[in-house]
Amino acid sequence: MTQKDPEDEVVVALGETSEFTFSIDIEGTTSRPQSIRLIFELLDRLYGVNGVRSEDANVYKFVLPEGLTRSFQPDSVVKSSIEVCVENKHFVPVTFNTRFKQTIKVVAEAVKTPSVRQQSTPAPMTPPPVVAPLGVTAKRESFKQTAPVLKTVSEELNERQQKNLKSWYRDKA
Repeated sequence: MTQKDPEDEVVVALGETSEFTFSIDIEGTTSRPQSIRLIFELLDRLYGVNGVRSEDANVYKFVLPEGLTRSFQPDSVVKSSIEVCVENKHFVPVTFNTRFKQTIKVVAEAVKTPSVRQQSTPAPMTPPPVVAPLGVTAKRESFKQTAPVLKTVSEELNERQQKNLKSWYRDKA
């Protein structure tokens, strides 16, 4: 594998399991490598993940567990490399930068809202003030207003069904 430019950057989501897959060709020996690791370098620590050879002879998988990705700060950039140990020799065929990004989370919560049936009845309407010319008295009873009667849907359906039944029995009689 050719050396990658150190400016190359791989983005990994924090708090999630991530998987890296590399094709690694080893030439000049018939022995298998003793270890192949993906290394993350911090200022004072190194984190390593062992590679697992897949069914394809030259392909290795590196699985970063969720717990490991949580140990990095959001938006931190870490120098990363692949290390290969074969015949007691140490090789670093590729280096790159890894950026750890915070994942986007959306939370939905069910809430209970009042239904249409639970609406309060409107306040009764008050009559307008009576203004009468001088010397004329007005009676308040003539200005009485009543609040509209609100019916539920089931009450209205019951009334319609009763009217339909009455007319049906009248027609049969």
